[in-house]
Amino acid sequence: LSYRVKESISSYSQDMSYIKTIKDIAEKNKDKNIRICFHESNDSALHQMLILERRDSVYYPPHIHQNRDELHYVFEGCLEVHLLGMNGKREKSVLNEHDSTTFTFANAGKPHLTRPRSKYTIYLEVKNGPLSSFSKECIRPTLVKDMGELEYLDHLSEVFK
Repeated sequence: LSYRVKESISSYSQDMSYIKTIKDIAEKNKDKNIRICFHESNDSALHQMLILERRDSVYYPPHIHQNRDELHYVFEGCLEVHLLGMNGKREKSVLNEHDSTTFTFANAGKPHLTRPRSKYTIYLEVKNGPLSSFSKECIRPTLVKDMGELEYLDHLSEVFK
């Protein structure tokens, strides 16, 4: 589910009420990931999204944003961020946790995959716009074809065990 904020968010850094808002929305939509968009439109030059993503919800496949960098900052929970080769082989994996000073960054043109490690993760995702079709950005690495999606995710997550 996606929502767009119509008011100015200049005071967002001092007002974390959107964390409560996204949790309230998620409570009413227990099987969905939730996204609050702070940018004006899909054509905006900068996209800022507060995301609540559930570990056992939608599978987001490895993907490449050809012309878009992507930054993640976690407010609650833990997010796995995997930087990949074109074949799906892990090049680097980072745990981005709410109680650390870590933020993660995936450069444009770099295959990557994010996955909540905790039951749910609330994070801010910032990327340059405009929006491009996610399905067109997805890749199907050889490793995913060989293992299957869930086995591939577990394979990537083994580095944190």
